[in-house]
Amino acid sequence: PRNFLSGDSTGIRAQRGQQPGYRDERWQSMAELGWLGLMLPEEYDGMNLKFSEIIHLLEQSGRFLSPEPLVSTAVMGAGALLHGENDVCKSEYLPKLAAGEWKVAVAWQENIASMSLEAEAVTAKETDDGYVVSGKKLFIPSAGGADAFVISAKAGGRTILLLVNKEAEGVSVEFNERVDGGFFGTLSLNNVVVAKDRVIATAGVATLERVIEESRLAVSAELFGVMARALEITVDYIKQREQFGRPIGSFQALQHRAVDTFILVELSRSVLIQAAKTFDETEDTAARAKAASQVKARCSDAAD
Repeated sequence: PRNFLSGDSTGIRAQRGQQPGYRDERWQSMAELGWLGLMLPEEYDGMNLKFSEIIHLLEQSGRFLSPEPLVSTAVMGAGALLHGENDVCKSEYLPKLAAGEWKVAVAWQENIASMSLEAEAVTAKETDDGYVVSGKKLFIPSAGGADAFVISAKAGGRTILLLVNKEAEGVSVEFNERVDGGFFGTLSLNNVVVAKDRVIATAGVATLERVIEESRLAVSAELFGVMARALEITVDYIKQREQFGRPIGSFQALQHRAVDTFILVELSRSVLIQAAKTFDETEDTAARAKAASQVKARCSDAAD
């Protein structure tokens, strides 16, 4: 992974500030390497790896600031379909996702001030043929390259997950640029007709909870890679930069700061490994949520 991800940094920078923010040829190369099907069972052309194995690839992705949507598509999007109960959609789309031929983004946030998994603003009115969906979703990662969206919607007093084609009538996407040159999408749905066989999960909140916890672990692995590489660059710099006739790394104050940062990185590594082990060994919702929160907090604090 390191050899592939470390190459062509000029090409990566050239994609910043544009849609979708990465090159399709690199995405196809990742598919050929098997990376897009890391968590998928073999029946869907995946590799069925454990989280303790997946985090090593995601660490390298973070280390080299890879712009490709590995987490939002190969973990979050794939997980939404995989953990749902629609076997027809799994068979139809997951092999395409693993092959790099189809990308999906998860759209669940509706309120800038809330992280609730219950859909409120997006409603799905049931008809004889399916649902008519209206509303707006915010903060959708990697929306620019997505071919479809898994959306949460309120239907008859419960939250369900639906698969909506990006090209469907009534669907529109706007983009908001982030400080790093990437984008979040805002998805507007205006009386979008969704067939009944596109219902991904009837227990929408439970499915979303599992997907989001897995994604928190995955993002934490990428963040760990960022901080580990930043420490390496810093240590190399203070060894080379000279002041008053000697390397600044010989100054005790900078040595102490480097050691403190090293300790934070290694503590984050330990928590990340333990969290991945928890996800591999148990399906218990509370245990997974605790592990995901711990690793997210530890890596976020250390990287700050």
